[in-house]
Amino acid sequence: MFVKLKKNIDEHKAGDVIDIADEKVARGYIEYGFAEESDAQAHVSAMVRSQLSDATAGITKELEDLKRSLQSGGNKPSKGPPSKGMEFDDDGVPFNGTIEHTESPADRGVDGKAIGRGLGEILGLLYRTRPSASQGERDHADQRLVEHFKLERTWDGSMSTASPAVARAGSESLSGGSAYGYFVKPEILGGYNEIAMEESLIEPYAFNIPVGATNEVHWPALDQYFAPGIGQTSATAGIQVFYKGESTQRQASDAKLREITYKIVDQTAYTQISRDLVADNYISAATVLQSLFLKAMAYKTDFVFLNGDGAGKPTGIRQSPALLTATRLLQNKIQLADLQAMLALFDMSCLKNAMFIAHQATYSQLLNVRDGTTLAFQPNSQITQAAMLSSIAGTKSAGMRYQAAGTLLGLPIRFTTEKLEVSGTGDIMLIDPTQYGVANRSGIEVAISEQFLFDTDQIAYRWKQRHDGKSLWMGPRQSTSPSGVIYKTSPFVQLSLGS
Repeated sequence: MFVKLKKNIDEHKAGDVIDIADEKVARGYIEYGFAEESDAQAHVSAMVRSQLSDATAGITKELEDLKRSLQSGGNKPSKGPPSKGMEFDDDGVPFNGTIEHTESPADRGVDGKAIGRGLGEILGLLYRTRPSASQGERDHADQRLVEHFKLERTWDGSMSTASPAVARAGSESLSGGSAYGYFVKPEILGGYNEIAMEESLIEPYAFNIPVGATNEVHWPALDQYFAPGIGQTSATAGIQVFYKGESTQRQASDAKLREITYKIVDQTAYTQISRDLVADNYISAATVLQSLFLKAMAYKTDFVFLNGDGAGKPTGIRQSPALLTATRLLQNKIQLADLQAMLALFDMSCLKNAMFIAHQATYSQLLNVRDGTTLAFQPNSQITQAAMLSSIAGTKSAGMRYQAAGTLLGLPIRFTTEKLEVSGTGDIMLIDPTQYGVANRSGIEVAISEQFLFDTDQIAYRWKQRHDGKSLWMGPRQSTSPSGVIYKTSPFVQLSLGS
């Protein structure tokens, strides 16, 4: 290896460029300021670079004494100037008749081999920090260099002479131009980047069904889903009131019951990951997996609570027997009359918790819906009240928060890009999510096994939650007008495809 001397050493003067056959020797002189790499070797990344602190002044004399001892010891000839009698074994530990090898456990390497003292020990320790060494060997060498010699590594431990670290692909020229080249080291940011997920539309607002130590819940419910007689209401589940004369026989009536059944099903997620990746990555793979799988399960849950068909999974709102569909006037187009038709089918007892949900593709159409000169869609309005953010600045009202989604016909609207149809039947809905029941048997369970895939050196991760969900309404509410016209309303209304 070619080096350029920085000091006068023996017959060589400062500035001389010499070739040292043993690269470990050359590296030792570079590290301790006796030489530097020559221009001929400038393109090769240095294996090790360190700097001496002020505390190394006491080491200098020892190094000089040791050098003089080596020069006069009559040992084996060096493989190249200016080492003068220094040889290294296969582990990079210097040996000759002059350097003392200690048998003290504190001065032995992690592999039990003795390490020499002074300059020889320093060079040996430096060699033990090579990337191919075991992690324990590197840690031991680093600790001894710092604690005993006050030396700290400043080089990149990933660099090696045999395979120098390539910082960046590009031009091999020094200037590099627009391609930069190997002299420019990229920066790897901590953490990782991800785009935000949509908020859940249903579960945060759904009615919570209490579940004990069971996998099935039966809930008696009033039968309120029939067409009543004129002057009667289905809300009383069959109880009727009549006018009769003083002595006329009274007409009996009775309430009818039905039953809502929630049967717990398993929602699961599974993956396996190499133990080496878990041990070696600088971003915790386990933490990343935990975050991603929890988000995936939250998304799947919300999707099924809207679209599930009930076959081994919850029954979603769009499959509810209570769902009503308003007729769209023009195909795949939203007009004020369409929104009014949806409101006309919506049950007014649920208006307090009502909200529109729509696919984001409907956004441009909604911006053009007007009631006279007033825009039906107010994208910058308040979710709880039609108030601008500035009106609540500095207040402490937890019930008032700014939402860019805004309101439609005075009701909150939230958008999705994955859970509703892009256009056609179901691209916009008016719902009361509190009329959807969710039975959670348990929270999300995370299980980790290091034994299951033992022979593949992988770790298995499993996530699971047990739940069910379905509408609290077993059909639309029916009412009968004085002239006998039957009218239906529901907490779940969607817009049809149109014609």
